[in-house]
Amino acid sequence: KRMKKLSEISVEELQQKYVDLIRPTNFIKTFKDDDEFREWARLGTVEDLNWAIKNFEKDELYKYCNILKQVRDENRSI
Repeated sequence: KRMKKLSEISVEELQQKYVDLIRPTNFIKTFKDDDEFREWARLGTVEDLNWAIKNFEKDELYKYCNILKQVRDENRSI
C-alpha cells in the first residue's frame, strides 16, 4: 500500500495520525529505555508531569506513571 501524498490526506486524518503518535502507548516506544524516558520527564514542569500522569493512567501505563511521579517528587524537594 503506497503512502498518501500530504495533499491527499484530510485534516481529520492528519489529526488522527498526530493523536495516535502522541498516545502514551505509542509515545513510550520512542525511548530506548526507562532512563531515557526519565530524562525526558525531567524536562517538564510539575503541570506537564501531572498532565502526563493523567494521560498515562488512561492507557494503564502504571510503570511509567510511577516514573513520572518520582520525577515530579524530585522537583518538590528542591
